[in-house]
Amino acid sequence: MSAGRSTSDESAGERSEQTGAASAGRTPAQEAQELAEQGVARFSSGQEAEAQRLFSRALQMDSNNFTALYMLGNIYATLLLRDDEGLELLKRAVTICPDRADAHYSVGVLAGKKGDLSGAISSLQRALELKPDLVPALQSLAAFAVKSSRIEDAIHAWRRLDELGAADGSNYRNLAAALEQLDWTDEAIETYRKAIALLPRDTDLCLHLAWLLKTKGRQEEALSILQRATETAPEDGAVLETLAQAYYDAGRVEEAASTAERSVAANPKSKTALERLVQLSVVAGRTEFAEAELRRRSAAGSGTEDRSAWHLVHLLEFCGRYEEALATIEDFLERDPRNIEQRFLLWNLHLALGEYERGFRDYNWFMGQGRYHGRFFNLPSWNGKPVPGKTILLFAEHDMAAAIQFARYIPLVKQTSLARIVVECQEELMPVMRLIDGVTYVVARPKPNQPDPQADAQIGLMSLPRFYPTTVSSIPGPMPYIAAPSYTVRKASELVRDAAGLKAGFCWTADSDMENAALRSCKLADLKPLLTTPGTAPCSLQTVDAAELADVELSMIDMSARIADAADFLGVIAVMDVVITIDCAIAHLAGAMGKPVWLLLPIMPPWAWSIGRTDSPWYASARLFRQRVAGDWTAPIAEAAEALRALAADRLA
Repeated sequence: MSAGRSTSDESAGERSEQTGAASAGRTPAQEAQELAEQGVARFSSGQEAEAQRLFSRALQMDSNNFTALYMLGNIYATLLLRDDEGLELLKRAVTICPDRADAHYSVGVLAGKKGDLSGAISSLQRALELKPDLVPALQSLAAFAVKSSRIEDAIHAWRRLDELGAADGSNYRNLAAALEQLDWTDEAIETYRKAIALLPRDTDLCLHLAWLLKTKGRQEEALSILQRATETAPEDGAVLETLAQAYYDAGRVEEAASTAERSVAANPKSKTALERLVQLSVVAGRTEFAEAELRRRSAAGSGTEDRSAWHLVHLLEFCGRYEEALATIEDFLERDPRNIEQRFLLWNLHLALGEYERGFRDYNWFMGQGRYHGRFFNLPSWNGKPVPGKTILLFAEHDMAAAIQFARYIPLVKQTSLARIVVECQEELMPVMRLIDGVTYVVARPKPNQPDPQADAQIGLMSLPRFYPTTVSSIPGPMPYIAAPSYTVRKASELVRDAAGLKAGFCWTADSDMENAALRSCKLADLKPLLTTPGTAPCSLQTVDAAELADVELSMIDMSARIADAADFLGVIAVMDVVITIDCAIAHLAGAMGKPVWLLLPIMPPWAWSIGRTDSPWYASARLFRQRVAGDWTAPIAEAAEALRALAADRLA
């Protein structure tokens, strides 16, 4: 902006004004218009200060001069940041010439800037009525409509930009987001594609579209988007990490593992990339890179910052190298004896190997540190002795599966303590815990800043074996210790009333928030040898997608529709003849009920299922079918299918 006028410019301006004033017969309005036109010329040549002076002079001569009002209003708003004065001038300009689209546009933009979204939208819509192809008005209208949650108005504006061929990548991105917000998913996906075509290096955009396609079951399209993203951003760790998972979801495990290796190299600080590398390397049977990388990181430091030490132990376990895993844990503990993660791994591995005395002793040390899950109690620990009339709080330290497994000790605590028993557990599990003998009442785990339940003493469920000697050959407690309420059995029975043959309930997918969920889970298509067993009625214990069933040309009775809470799950399990499941809480529920339950297990399942056994010391009704090769479900499913054929044949005999 010009700081002032030169002497020659000032003289020229004065001569021009004087000449105009001397013009015979010219009205003030005409003279004002001449000054305004001079101001436009000066503004166009970059002489903003001189233009401002001329516009002000024109308004002194004719306060209704549109050109001066319009131009000076824009100068105040855009150059001098005097928004209030600028808006007032522009509104006067619109009043004088209500058919000028550019004036309505300027009012709209400035009103929106000042937070008057309704007024802004109204002015911009009027501008577009006068000039439907006014691109800046369409862009501003879309932006202000989104801010005021008028999504359909925004969509209309972006679509008009598209029709005019004036939409850029950001316009398409915003339009797609608005369409997605209204659940117009198919159109949103196509619009995201247009945005990516114009913004090929916007990896966040590519990642979002891939996610959206995946949620709609369009895995191959998601994979294609991610592959193209790596062409433009070959070292983007987030894209590579997501692509690795997409390859796995598509059953392309070799490419998944190799891409996971690239993602770790590209983003060495990503903890999720490292975890995915371990899982996918195990599934693909190519663990050399992962092991070398984990050993390198662990040797370079404590191995705790990125959990490389944790992942190294898990990798060795998944490969069946248990002695090496134990040696690795002990090596880390020599360097850092109080390392909580390594202590966790130590008791887990001892328990998995059936060394219960050592495992539970290590576990009690671990829990004695008072740091696990951030739980601190002002209550004393129960000492295993009678405390008649008192209240003992039994709390679930770990996941729902562990809570169900160790709930078998609750009746023993009641008999020993002669106390009231309060059980604290996950909210979803409360309906089940209420059914166990000896429980006085059940409470949910407290949320942050909520007080602990009232009690006189406390102890974790998994700490109870210290008072009740527990070995692989002798696990105390009643069996079964959970029974389905009769009303849930009646409700579930309605769904299988017409089922012909042996009722087999299936669960094949672990919750995504479970540790090693990808390694625990199989695909519905993998179960086909089981689902097609003659003389059986396959039942789904989890939500199943109709398209997924159609892809494998199967039909199942969907029991999940009647499951509102965990008690309903008990009823569903009760009406099954056999439950066939991956490792999850359903397996523990079925085992605790004494229902025949067959587990399809990865090569290194959680410690509860031991190592190498085909039965379970915790649940007499359980049979275990294990992977022989990490990630390969062929053998356990084939063995389970043979057993199911025999069971169905016996039922028919």
